[in-house]
Amino acid sequence: MRGFLKCSEPLDNMCRVADTARRMGMSFSSFRLEKQGNDAFALTFTLDEQNAQMVHTFLLRIGRYIDLTEETFDV
Repeated sequence: MRGFLKCSEPLDNMCRVADTARRMGMSFSSFRLEKQGNDAFALTFTLDEQNAQMVHTFLLRIGRYIDLTEETFDV
């Protein structure tokens, strides 16, 4: 599952997303942060999870984080 998110507090959000995956027993094959403009950052990741229910639960949990804006998800 690939995800593309935008945020303004990159380190906080990277840690939150990574911690959510860790607590759910998931892992990443890639996890990248890229600066876009003065106050915007793009967080791109690929989860090594094939279970659709786990991915759905993960997306619901990270969707509650205030600073993250969903760009796209490729499940």
